[in-house]
Amino acid sequence: SYNSSRIKDGKLLLVTEFFVRTGDIDYTNPKTFVPTITRGDEEKCIEFEDIIYPDKLSNLRYSIVTLFDEGTLELLGANALLSFGNTVYVSENNIYVTNTHNKTEEHEDGNVNTTMTDIAIINYSDGKLTKNGIITVDGSIKDQWSMDEHEGHLRVVTSTFTSREYETDEEFIRLEIKRNVNLYAISLESQELIGAVIAFAPDNEEASSVRFDGNTAYVCTAEVVTFTDPVYFFDLSDYENITYTDTGTIDGFSSSLINLGDGFLLGIGQLNASTLKIEVYEQ
Repeated sequence: SYNSSRIKDGKLLLVTEFFVRTGDIDYTNPKTFVPTITRGDEEKCIEFEDIIYPDKLSNLRYSIVTLFDEGTLELLGANALLSFGNTVYVSENNIYVTNTHNKTEEHEDGNVNTTMTDIAIINYSDGKLTKNGIITVDGSIKDQWSMDEHEGHLRVVTSTFTSREYETDEEFIRLEIKRNVNLYAISLESQELIGAVIAFAPDNEEASSVRFDGNTAYVCTAEVVTFTDPVYFFDLSDYENITYTDTGTIDGFSSSLINLGDGFLLGIGQLNASTLKIEVYEQ
């Protein structure tokens, strides 16, 4: 199925999805579990070395990234990403495809489950597809607007989810859940974390809207059930010293943030379950 596409410098970048049906798998026939590309009368499976996969599979969905010559439709490259496809973000130079999964750690007093996201990077800037590794961050990524490539860095906002299962004196299992929001800045050259703001939101809130704009990031966090939120203004001009201010708790939450220029930000969202909210913030 179709996901996204771009045209750049005479090249067509196409992102599609392929779902493996477990009942159709025949291990003597790779076409039943490996994506294929059909050109004319030729149907060919994507080569194994062109398949990207995480250490642990969370599903049997592929995201397929293909690059064609815009005029001739000559195939210039193809990668299949197994278990990836939660969110796809395409920058001027790279394709970022995510895989959200849970990490479980066993402790004496119970298991701790943490949401994690793998971000696979494929470069397409020189007219071919080049695999550039996988970056892993804590939390889940809401949408493509929560990732941004800027001057050799990837900036990401994630919503973290941690649960702890343990037994009480009455031998019942109790579930303790914690939510919060993180912001990460990662060097694309070294793929190392160079700056972060961890758990900056009130407890049990998650990111409801994110907007990056140059050296600034705007994030609305919310505990959606109670319809309350703060909006944060981040200064990303120095990744080793990220600073921010916020509006404090206000009614409703924004599901879209738009920079109006001149220090003003437009927020569109919900005041409550049945009422639209439109607000303007001054940075």
